[in-house]
Amino acid sequence: MRGEMGEEGAGEEVGVDEGGRGVGVLEGVQGEESEAESEVSSVAEPETFEDFDWLREHLLLYDVIFQTDTAKEAAFIEGAAALFCTSRVQGPYDILEPGCGTGRLMLALAEHGHHVAGVDASATALEFCRERLTQHGLTGQLQLGDMAKDEMGNAEYDVAHCMVSSFKYLLTEDEAVRHLELVAAALRPGGLYIIGMHLVDYEYYAEQGERERWRELREGLCIDAKILSSPPCPVTRREEVDTFIEVKADTSPEAPPIPPALSKYQGRRFHCHWQMRTYDLEQLLATLQAVPALQLLSFHDFSYDINVQADARLDSDQLTALLVLQKQA
Repeated sequence: MRGEMGEEGAGEEVGVDEGGRGVGVLEGVQGEESEAESEVSSVAEPETFEDFDWLREHLLLYDVIFQTDTAKEAAFIEGAAALFCTSRVQGPYDILEPGCGTGRLMLALAEHGHHVAGVDASATALEFCRERLTQHGLTGQLQLGDMAKDEMGNAEYDVAHCMVSSFKYLLTEDEAVRHLELVAAALRPGGLYIIGMHLVDYEYYAEQGERERWRELREGLCIDAKILSSPPCPVTRREEVDTFIEVKADTSPEAPPIPPALSKYQGRRFHCHWQMRTYDLEQLLATLQAVPALQLLSFHDFSYDINVQADARLDSDQLTALLVLQKQA
């Protein structure tokens, strides 16, 4: 165990699992911090950080932070396709990822034999993704585009997915609805769209926002990340999000040497700021209902168990949504 939660989340851990992958937690910014949590919190001193756009610069850091649940997410996508997809009897499937970023899920699904495609507004991220697929002897169709404006296909895909709150980068209702329409157009009848995101409880977070804390290990580096969100506003439906990242050497006895290509990150601190749109459950369902071509089939949470539907009621203990939608004939 590399760290543990403070009073608000007693009993949960922030550390690494048996495979060396990082473990993260989401919590309200309440209660006193433990010694280990204070160590992570000390990262958040803006004057000591380099500002960067983590979707266009230092993409390895973005990739490391969000790698933790990749295997679970890919398994959920495949499980949903096996259970619900009627556009193809069985895999491999044609799978589209709007907002594909660094392509971690494209790689995971391509390794399982699926035909993958991704759309992203960052040319840098697409190049990162292309190189990653090539290094593994795999290919994918990549498109530079805005997922709220540009067509992503015409009835070409069996499954589309948008995980880890990427849907919340669409800052207006018009953008969100247009995106859903574009995805519906890209899916074959009976195909699926899987959306994963954090929801909000406006009352619970009225005075203080959320934070996520992550610690990840990769190739001799220890990467601490703290993601802080402002209190969500039910009127503007915006939250300001700041990510603080500190990169250190992994001092554990089993740590490998740091490769030359990664040594440039050691001892550096980074800061990134962006906005996201907020949704409570009612708001999310209202947006989905605006596009009748996509119908909600099942509701899950970030346990990523396709066989267990979550209680579709939102409270301070249920702040994640993993939705399976189906393209209507």
